[in-house]
Amino acid sequence: MNEQMLAAVEEDPAGRIWCEVCGTDEHIFIECARWRRRGGTGYWDIDYTCTKCDSFYGHAVKDADVTPALMAALAVAENGAAAGPETQS
Repeated sequence: MNEQMLAAVEEDPAGRIWCEVCGTDEHIFIECARWRRRGGTGYWDIDYTCTKCDSFYGHAVKDADVTPALMAALAVAENGAAAGPETQS
């Protein structure tokens, strides 16, 4: 990853949903999103694919770092109803 891309990704923690092969998040399709509570903090386990190069990724994103745009993508990934902290027991 070049320095400019690395700086852009590190600038926004939620921006880590990123294709390292293509160097963009333009072609990202979120496959699955699961909300988890770990050590008193909420996290989203997110699996996603770059539809341009077919690279697959998966990692955790802190609940506090989820942006409104990312929340909308998570909702789509869960067929219109992401199972967030307010709906899980």
